[in-house]
Amino acid sequence: MENNERKLLRLRDVFIIVSIIAAVLVFYTLLPDSGGGTAVVLHDGGVIAEIPLDGSGEYTFPQVPDMVFTAGDGAVSVTASGCGDKTCIRTGKISGQGEAIICVPNKIVVQIKGSTKESGVDAVL
Repeated sequence: MENNERKLLRLRDVFIIVSIIAAVLVFYTLLPDSGGGTAVVLHDGGVIAEIPLDGSGEYTFPQVPDMVFTAGDGAVSVTASGCGDKTCIRTGKISGQGEAIICVPNKIVVQIKGSTKESGVDAVL
């Protein structure tokens, strides 16, 4: 007579689950702390400034004197601009790594580098 009873979880299944959980915990503990990140301001392809996201304040630069950049609460935004369509202002605050504000008339790009904020799902397994 065969034993048709099947166990829901075997010892090796529990071992695999615990190993995966341990690997995930180790991975998240080893992630580097980027310290809040910075907003890199580029004008015509060249870097003109880096604005720390862990501080707050308003910034202007001689290359674009009619633009005002505002940093605070781990984000940066363009609060004033002399361009016609004001798309850079309507973009709002950015804080996630890789996010950008682009002002084509002024040839300005503001991009976040090294932010600790999650920017979304990279992959699903």
